[in-house]
Amino acid sequence: MESPEIHSAILGWDWGSTAIRVSLLTFQGRERILQDVFNTGSHPGHDERYQKGAFNSALYLDGKGDVYLGERMDDSRIPTSSKELFSSSSAAINSFKAINKNLNRGGIRSSQELIDEGMDAIARAVLQQVQSYCQGGYLHGRVLSEVKILRVGLSYPAFWGHEERTFYEDIIRRVMPDFPDIFTTDTDVDFHVESLASAHNLFWNQRLHNKILRISDKPALLVFLDFGGYTLNGCMFTVVQGKKQVFSYYRVGDTFCTRGGTQLWEQAFGRFAIEYLEKKLKSKLPPRERTQLLENFHLHIKKLRSDKIKEMSLHITDPQNARKSLTVYLSEEEAEGCFLDGMKRPIELAKEKIAEAATLSNRVRVVVSGGSGKSSVVQAHIWEACRKAKINDPFFFHEKAGDKDSWNISKGAAIATATTMTGLEFMERGAAFGIQVGSLKNDDGSAWKRSQSAAAKQAIFWQEEIEVTADATKSYPFTTWCSGQKWLKIVCDPFLKVSERRKKLTASLSYDVLELPPPKRGYWRFTHSIVYKGDALILLLHRDYLWTSKNAHTVMRSEIPFSCPMYFENSSNCFLLDTDVDDEGRGLRLKQHTEPSSASQTPNTGIGNIATDEEATTRLEAYWSSPSFSTTFSGEL
Repeated sequence: MESPEIHSAILGWDWGSTAIRVSLLTFQGRERILQDVFNTGSHPGHDERYQKGAFNSALYLDGKGDVYLGERMDDSRIPTSSKELFSSSSAAINSFKAINKNLNRGGIRSSQELIDEGMDAIARAVLQQVQSYCQGGYLHGRVLSEVKILRVGLSYPAFWGHEERTFYEDIIRRVMPDFPDIFTTDTDVDFHVESLASAHNLFWNQRLHNKILRISDKPALLVFLDFGGYTLNGCMFTVVQGKKQVFSYYRVGDTFCTRGGTQLWEQAFGRFAIEYLEKKLKSKLPPRERTQLLENFHLHIKKLRSDKIKEMSLHITDPQNARKSLTVYLSEEEAEGCFLDGMKRPIELAKEKIAEAATLSNRVRVVVSGGSGKSSVVQAHIWEACRKAKINDPFFFHEKAGDKDSWNISKGAAIATATTMTGLEFMERGAAFGIQVGSLKNDDGSAWKRSQSAAAKQAIFWQEEIEVTADATKSYPFTTWCSGQKWLKIVCDPFLKVSERRKKLTASLSYDVLELPPPKRGYWRFTHSIVYKGDALILLLHRDYLWTSKNAHTVMRSEIPFSCPMYFENSSNCFLLDTDVDDEGRGLRLKQHTEPSSASQTPNTGIGNIATDEEATTRLEAYWSSPSFSTTFSGEL
């Protein structure tokens, strides 16, 4: 009997604020097939909040029964988004601990044990459906029987740190052993910021990205805005179509995020409406009626087709008389106040980033995704921001993706996890490295003097044109005069065309690799070379001190060479230094000898990508990715 064919696969996982969605990228020979894993037991009531086929991610923290009910609904209890419980400092988890302390009266089970139980139950429910699909789903008309998941790609909000990501991975790894038929003993886990995952899904679909922007050999800047239920996550990508019709893209700048979304809009309305009704009833509003009220509000904003908030009236059953109804009335001012409570910060950050993108490129397109991005009022603000910035109309992902637009992050997480590139491929595609020069100046751009007050603010102003030091063909020694006011860093342009050998890189099309220590006064020669080792690159840097003569034939002193491997970072499509240094989002700096370290926290040391308004009007502002791909967070969590 012929043994069944074993397919390898990657699982993409999107743990959302209202629901969980998963997608499977299956490998069949050289072909990659991307499919969504549908929850066959999803409840129709839940489908009003998220598209059919997703998994309920709510937990019940009232201590009155099971923490997780799966797809069952209990109108007598108030659910909490499990995503709010990933951080030990969240308001939701602190509230739960207080409730549990009163319920248990010092009992055996801790709050964290109950939360872990609920999280594991959620993950187990999802993986049961994944296993059913892997052992009975259809791939090109054939029933799958043997699928092994080699890697899992987990998406996460940009503001999550090590604590939340570790908690996330621990959930998945605790449950994996329960499903030995679909996981291997060494299944790996990758992480991808939600907005980056969304971008990868778009780039995978040539039909969609061709609708957004006609790709050419001229770089275009895409701004991704993912409006989730609780947060806005965003990023920017530079996109280029190479001469061989190779579609290339890489991330530009930091990811950004802020708290806010339709779930917080709903919470603001809920607080107002419940207080309004309880004054009428002169008693507490029961959970069942509270749930009915919020569902009616959700349906109302889902059907809203206006570009501004108007007065609102909603009706629910009177808990004291089932034959009567109660009405909640909000004036236009009150309704707008609820909207701004939930949506002001994400809208303001989106407008800020759209305006910023317009200063970086004359080919910009804004892509909007996420459940909150479907709001007609939110869309009106995005349209206005694009018109003001004089860029093309925004692209709303859900209008083109049909009824499966909510799976775009889980798909992207799988795609990003599967994305690979060797060092040789990266260089042959056209990558080139260079050394960027920066000058220490005052914040206003005036010359900095050692005699001035220590309280004066300084910043590094980086040159837009950068000398190429290494490409796929050879190395190019770079000699420059250094002083106490000159700073240097290695950068990379992934798309510089080898066939059109250039001596200069452009800062706005490059990303940071490593900041160098300020050399002592005199002429220095830097020789930068690339060595291939397997799929990786090794970055080599020699530094020679020439004293006061640029053309000196004798080297006065040579620094210890710096050598560091580079790895392919699949979320951002770039090669970065492979180091264990935790740079905490500030980028990497080379110490005086050969050891990488975190860049300084203080702007006075020159760590920053400062550009003046005057510079921005005359050229593309220098904007790049730091090696750590840090997160810019707006607002408090």
